[in-house]
Amino acid sequence: MTYEISIELDGIARTVDPEPLIEFVEQSLAADGVDDAAVSLLLAGDEMLFRLNREHRGLDVPTDVLAFPADAGDVFPIGDDEELPYLGDIAVSVGAVRRQAGDAGLTFDEELRHVVLHALLHLIGYDHEDPSDAIVMGEREEALLGPGIHAAGGHGQEDHVR
Repeated sequence: MTYEISIELDGIARTVDPEPLIEFVEQSLAADGVDDAAVSLLLAGDEMLFRLNREHRGLDVPTDVLAFPADAGDVFPIGDDEELPYLGDIAVSVGAVRRQAGDAGLTFDEELRHVVLHALLHLIGYDHEDPSDAIVMGEREEALLGPGIHAAGGHGQEDHVR
């Protein structure tokens, strides 16, 4: 298995240690049977996510996480003549994650993993448009994060896909 997980830390997110998050994304991909993949993450402030939500989804409201799936067949170069399937981009509001974690009684890291996993699942094909799909996606989140992740609250089930 080969993964290329790139993380950009912007503004208030510069205090976040990216290494545990990279490991979590790699473990999540492996657990879902994704052998080779590249994913880009942006951790930023509320303002950046608000702007991205407005520009890409036409919604003039804040959000905690956005997933931007790549087009089928997109690749990510990793070296001379080497490429990985490119899954897409994830953008996370660190401020929203901090607030949601506090409201749900979760640690910042638990809620960060939750929103990143939610977006990652969108990138690999999960969705929650209809109730049966939402159940499947929620069960997958609980399988990887534990059953308490939804009981505690935190990240909602709103649609965060472009």
